[in-house]
Amino acid sequence: MKKQFYLLLAAIGFSGTTIAQQAVPVDSPAMKNNFNRSSKTVKLNHKDFENPIFESDFSEELGTVWAVNNENAEPAENDNWVVGTDVPSGPFAIAGINSTTAENGFAMFDSDGYCVNYEFPYPAQNASIQTVNPVPLSTVEDVSVQFETNYRNFQGQAFFEFSTDGNVWTSTELFTDLDGNDATDNGELITFFVPELSGVDEAFMRFRYQGACDYAWMVDDFKVAATPEFDIRMTGAWYDSHILIQEEEEPDYSEYYDNLEYSEYLQGSVRPLTFVAEVENLGTETLTGVTLQVTVNTPNGEETFTSEDPISVESFDFGVVEITDVVLEAFADGGAIGDYTVDFSVFVSEDEGDLSNNTVPSKSFQVNDIYMANDRDLLVGAAPNFYDDVIWGNQFLYKEATTIEYIAFAMIDEATFESAEGVTTTYSTIPGELLYLNIRQGSVLEEIGPDNEMELLFGDDEIEYVIEEDDITTGGTMNWIIIPLPEPLMVDPDVVYQAEVTLPIVGEDFCLIAQVNQQEALAGTILIVADPEDPEVSPQGWNTLGEDAPALRLGRFGPASAQNQASLNFSLGQNYPNPVVANGSTRIGWELQVPADNITFTISDNTGKTIYQKDLGDRPAGIQEDIILDDLNLAAGVYQYGLKVGNDRIVRKMVITK
Repeated sequence: MKKQFYLLLAAIGFSGTTIAQQAVPVDSPAMKNNFNRSSKTVKLNHKDFENPIFESDFSEELGTVWAVNNENAEPAENDNWVVGTDVPSGPFAIAGINSTTAENGFAMFDSDGYCVNYEFPYPAQNASIQTVNPVPLSTVEDVSVQFETNYRNFQGQAFFEFSTDGNVWTSTELFTDLDGNDATDNGELITFFVPELSGVDEAFMRFRYQGACDYAWMVDDFKVAATPEFDIRMTGAWYDSHILIQEEEEPDYSEYYDNLEYSEYLQGSVRPLTFVAEVENLGTETLTGVTLQVTVNTPNGEETFTSEDPISVESFDFGVVEITDVVLEAFADGGAIGDYTVDFSVFVSEDEGDLSNNTVPSKSFQVNDIYMANDRDLLVGAAPNFYDDVIWGNQFLYKEATTIEYIAFAMIDEATFESAEGVTTTYSTIPGELLYLNIRQGSVLEEIGPDNEMELLFGDDEIEYVIEEDDITTGGTMNWIIIPLPEPLMVDPDVVYQAEVTLPIVGEDFCLIAQVNQQEALAGTILIVADPEDPEVSPQGWNTLGEDAPALRLGRFGPASAQNQASLNFSLGQNYPNPVVANGSTRIGWELQVPADNITFTISDNTGKTIYQKDLGDRPAGIQEDIILDDLNLAAGVYQYGLKVGNDRIVRKMVITK
């Protein structure tokens, strides 16, 4: 049998439908959780590559800068590397390389494409593309090479090789951490030090593929440059007190997760932070005094912290710098409401020539007093899948007891997804679909026991909701559906709660739940329950799938920023009913303790934009006639309404539901 394949959850986020080559039986355990992972191949970048001693963007014709060679005893016709802009073909083709200069051409070995005319057992493939002339190296002492790549592994091997005479080659195997069907990022930047080339005047260089009927390998933008003496690079940065790492002697820090990144955090649930940075020494000498500096821009101003115990990192090695148990001044009184951004920088005692890689992009989170969420500005589409029952879940951890009054989820109207073969399909949300919502106490990712009973708080009396025509937006925009709980729920601190929406799939009727890039270990898991009637089709139990999280929130209707009304000469009541059905009617009571003038009533959306304003003029003291709102034509969501008297203002929350 050439290749077996199966379908996973179709099109999670940006990843597209996964159709994977298999060298194992369909019922093998290896089939159960075989998802694409990004390569952990060392990725470096330093200033010397801005002025390399050799570079090629593969725009040259074969025979001028590069030449190909098939090393099989009986090479098949065209079974070799090619240079151009053609993308992989064959039944298991992968996408063309997303490199810097892909439009000018790139090098490709299309293992799968060559195999369409073969029969089992398939012939071996062993081909290389090498420089026609040796690369001059006499001007540099320490040599590094760099290239961009797109490679998906099945059962092959990828090598970078060099030779001083064109006959005897020294090999470095690449992507050794990729299992079958794993892939690098498309266009991933790969750089590594080649110590064996120190003191060498010149050398031929090549890329060699060895295997049989696998996927494809593409290479572009190849450079050779000097390696600096002193250069540190921050390879990753994380924060929160709930950072998770593998329990082993040398933990893999790429397994850290940001529990706060991109989150919206409920006031009162903020917690001390631990900042962690993984660094890599890209130079030929040991670096000392490696120090982490973190700056948090809070709603109240900037707060900066520096690690107290500098570390040393040997040449071409990794290290970890930490700042633990930081309590921000802005976290006093439950946490200042607003946006927070976190900036990371790393410094060394030595004089670095290149500081461009000493930072990582800023990270952000938000504190509010309405809800907890992991859906900030990163909307993508959750595709339908082929299982009978799907539960989309988002888990949350509160640090103080609080009351939850609603569960909310977001939908989009349509999304287009691309399969592994490049076939695109557009799916649309269908009105009339019945959804079930619930809240689960306990973590589905941990073993059930006395401390984790996994209780459905609304039991079998799930909250039913039918998708209506008015719920479906247009243009791929997100629409929030806010569902009040049957009764308010008091949540306990340090207990995991999971907001759930269960979606039965029947034929082609489904809805598209909005998703975001997953950044959290707790608030940000996609979970499914397998079909118990067909254990051979789908994984069993709970699973974390893909790189995206469903847009689900747990929130409360209470006022967000009402001042202490006892200290003011007026009061503003909560609208009733609340929540109010869109285009329905609600009324708001208010009172003046003393006469006042220039009174203004406003409504603003969750971005702070004023969408409604009414001048109430001058009023005598006493209870005023209710403010009646009807037919405002507001979309479902959470709004602020406020009363301004002179320089004083009271603000409350109003929820609109469909």
